Amino acid sequence: MTIANVVAGERYEVSLLLFGRVRRRIQIITMGRSAPYGGDGTIVMEGESLLLTEEFVARKDRVEFVIRNRDQTGTVFLLGAAVRRLLDASQ
Repeated sequence: MTIANVVAGERYEVSLLLFGRVRRRIQIITMGRSAPYGGDGTIVMEGESLLLTEEFVARKDRVEFVIRNRDQTGTVFLLGAAVRRLLDASQ
């Protein structure tokens, strides 16, 4: 998943809506050095749907995430994604 038109050095929040079977394991990582991502490497779905929200700081004008299924079989669907820029408390 590529997020374009971000500003290097700015903080953002990404929300992902995922759907799959209970106990599916997914992994979310960034490609290259586009953003340090503070989320867990592997996430276990507690239910059939999961809304995951994490923050990141862009290092380039676009950020690339990889979302992959860590299980041998089965499918996890990405149903939606939202990104918003976070303002500093001083703004």
